[in-house]
Amino acid sequence: MSDRTQLELALEQIRFARTYTLSLIDDLADDDWLAQPAGCPTNIAWQVGHLTMAQYMLTLFRVRGKEPVDESLAPKKFIRRYLKGTTPNQDPPEGGIAGLRRSFDGVYEQVLAELGEYSDDQLQEIVKAPYAVYNTQLGSIFFCSAHEMLHAGQIGLIRRLLGKPPVRTFEFFKRRSVFGGHAHGALGAVVEHHAGRLAFGGQLALLQAHDAVFHFETAAANTRHAHAHQHAVGVDNL
Repeated sequence: MSDRTQLELALEQIRFARTYTLSLIDDLADDDWLAQPAGCPTNIAWQVGHLTMAQYMLTLFRVRGKEPVDESLAPKKFIRRYLKGTTPNQDPPEGGIAGLRRSFDGVYEQVLAELGEYSDDQLQEIVKAPYAVYNTQLGSIFFCSAHEMLHAGQIGLIRRLLGKPPVRTFEFFKRRSVFGGHAHGALGAVVEHHAGRLAFGGQLALLQAHDAVFHFETAAANTRHAHAHQHAVGVDNL
């Protein structure tokens, strides 16, 4: 497989992951984005902001560095708010949910507009540490879609905790015809083979954090009169 074909597959995976994520958030009211169900350590607004930040860093920034246009796509203040390990809160993001959606869509559109212009040799360049999983620019692009599918799984679980109905994923993709054309069929089969596992992995991560919070709160309630220290549950892997 040539590097150019690898890039095509990486972009196909990015499109697939984004279409799946959109199927989970398109029907949500603004209040749903900021709500944190009991015992849940995160919310949908933080998940979407984190995905926006990560996609920018893993693709545009890793491949060509910072450009003037980036200040309108992902300014430093935005990056800092949604870094791994930051604490989700119920305060509306700057510009509200509509502003967050514009950033989410804007970075994605810029990625698709720019990445196809790079040469195979450029995408084999080694990126500076720290890096996630792969140490080349092409590897970083590949990791972008895997990262989004993990968080899409968490978004799907938050939906259910909010009382939302499950999304009929197969019918959604069929309706959108993501892989309906001749050019997409073979690559689409490869992408779909792994997507479900990645989303399920994200759900497991959030379930583990939710379960830890639940047991912690239960233990605290049962021993409220005892001398004990309460430790917050870490969720840096979300």
